[in-house]
Amino acid sequence: MQMIEFASKVVSTMEGRSSSLIDFVFSWSIQDSLNPNLYKSQVKKIPETFTSTEEYFSSFLAPLVEETHADLLSAMTRLSRAPSYQFSSIEREINYRAPTDFSYKIVLRKARNSTASGLVEYRPQGGDLAVLTDVRPTCISDLNRPTMPFVLAYVRAMDDAKISIRSSKPIMIEQTMQSCQKKHMDLFFVFLTNVTTNIRIWKALHPDPLLGNLQMIYKIIHMNANIYVSLQDGEDCARCLFENNLVTVPSLESYGLNDSQEAAIASCIKTWRCCHQNSVKLIWGPPGTGKTKTIGLLLLVLLGMKCQTITCAPTLIAVTELASRLVRLVAGTFEYETYGLGDIVLFGSSERMGMDDQTNLLHVFLDYRVEMLNKCFSPSSGWNTSLLSMINLLEDTQGQYGRYVAYRKLGINLDDNHEMEDENSSRGNETCEGNTLTLQEFVKKRFSVYKERLKFCVVNLYTHLPTHHISLEVVKNMMVALDSLGLIQTLLNSYDYGDEGLRGALYDTEKESEFVGHFAKLRAAIKSCLPMLKSLTHSFQVPDITHRFLIKNMCLDNACVLFCTASSSYKLNTERTRTLDLLVIDEAAQLKECESTIPFQLSGLRHAVLIGDERQLPAVITGPRGLTFLRKNLL
Repeated sequence: MQMIEFASKVVSTMEGRSSSLIDFVFSWSIQDSLNPNLYKSQVKKIPETFTSTEEYFSSFLAPLVEETHADLLSAMTRLSRAPSYQFSSIEREINYRAPTDFSYKIVLRKARNSTASGLVEYRPQGGDLAVLTDVRPTCISDLNRPTMPFVLAYVRAMDDAKISIRSSKPIMIEQTMQSCQKKHMDLFFVFLTNVTTNIRIWKALHPDPLLGNLQMIYKIIHMNANIYVSLQDGEDCARCLFENNLVTVPSLESYGLNDSQEAAIASCIKTWRCCHQNSVKLIWGPPGTGKTKTIGLLLLVLLGMKCQTITCAPTLIAVTELASRLVRLVAGTFEYETYGLGDIVLFGSSERMGMDDQTNLLHVFLDYRVEMLNKCFSPSSGWNTSLLSMINLLEDTQGQYGRYVAYRKLGINLDDNHEMEDENSSRGNETCEGNTLTLQEFVKKRFSVYKERLKFCVVNLYTHLPTHHISLEVVKNMMVALDSLGLIQTLLNSYDYGDEGLRGALYDTEKESEFVGHFAKLRAAIKSCLPMLKSLTHSFQVPDITHRFLIKNMCLDNACVLFCTASSSYKLNTERTRTLDLLVIDEAAQLKECESTIPFQLSGLRHAVLIGDERQLPAVITGPRGLTFLRKNLL
């Protein structure tokens, strides 16, 4: 009952304001923030059983609030080493509404001597919690001065150089800053901690009962210790047996699995295909029993069966290791190297994942994928434009060259398509300084530009597009066309045709029989290639989207297997419209149960598989009562 009483107290504190964790944090005075025993009498051990979802969610509120408080207290005790930046400018946002929403846009000055001091340069990001002071702080007393009482700031979003923040109090110094009388602004932004994960957990603990997916939460509440059995002992759904809906699991004999591992994978697959009930399965085993190998092969089978799967882990390191294992398993199984990787997506913070050192994962990393596809979708130099440009060049070489010469006479250094230069086109820019290119030079240079662009697009399209958007047959046709273009380029570069000879080889059909050797081969290669290129204009068109946000949503919507931390899965609520079928959580014993409520509530989710060992190190909880907050984690 004490848990529900505390939850009621939280709600009453928020009366008249939006019920958010930040509202609760902003209600703390500096004395509250520095009091390690602020919630000592209000946090108890989470019980083993629950009578309702309300009781279940409420039981995690007190631990979450205390953990947030403990993180803030810890950050304030390290104040002298905290990154601090002086304000460059500040202005109120349109949605500024006193006294409930003190919203500002700020610009920070670039840090000085950050490298010399040995500190890593701090870059603000959404979810950061900072304190605002009118002096560069060296001790806690600097946070609460007569001229600047204790003010916390929460970073809402980043917009180029401007940072959108919400402060706990109005920033009274703003009027002085907005005047032009002072050369320097005496206001500092001091980073304390990031509360993104805690905010997501808070929201997951306050679901909308009408809109949220609580089926898996209901399942967890009504589970008891007897439910957790080895997967090989699981039983098939009676209705699936009656309807003969059981699916045959692909053979995994070549991977050297033992009977227990094979049975575990088979049970998971059969469970996923069941639409009559929700289920939570467990793959349990001490270290060295092959859990990691089993989960990798399970994901491989799920990928092949197009199961909509979200795979989570407590840490970014664990997530990247899972993704790496799957990528290694699928390597060599695709007919065209990386075709099919578009069905796998890894998303999260590039910097925190250390993607600069994870080159083997770039082909499945969402941010990199969006960047590559954005180039392929470009209306100026992407697939559609480059394909049509190549066709026009081979069909109407004389016309293309004539327009080029006309532009040169007018002093215009743009080609007829007004294409933007990029790393592919700049190498073959036909608008060179000095003399006008000859026909042969023009054809060679422009052909090289278009061919390189098409090659770039083909490789990145079959690598990064989900297979739903690009079929294997289309990929095969693209590769044949590239080979044909490669032959034409070889013939163009291996012989000096001269302008007249090249015109004859391309156009003079009456004298075709007179052409021998290189002329005949070039003409035949072009004649063979053009139908292939034209067929691709009908059989495949890239999506008509160029905004990175829309490309990102397309990739997330059509991926079959997604990798992220349990906290980051929250993004799928707004960035993916397609429902998910199965949740896989690795190292489940190290994941806080309250954090697991985030992926458990994803839209459409019906089944979950937990992998781990409850005897391994549990999740680390900040706070004086630490591990008493957990009830066996998830296992």
